[in-house]
Amino acid sequence: FGFQIEVRCWESKDARTGSPTRLPYDTLDKLAERITTEVPGVVSVTYNITKKPPSTIEAI
Repeated sequence: FGFQIEVRCWESKDARTGSPTRLPYDTLDKLAERITTEVPGVVSVTYNITKKPPSTIEAI
């Protein structure tokens, strides 16, 4: 058991709509490895690629 981290990288021109940035798998792999190794309690890292409708790109 442990914590899960969700990462989102967005491209947006108007801060209202956005689409996920396509990162290379190698970059995502290194990111997940560093987070799970260096942040105590984190056991899983996910990368969110869900598109968002207008005015909903804020993190909650």
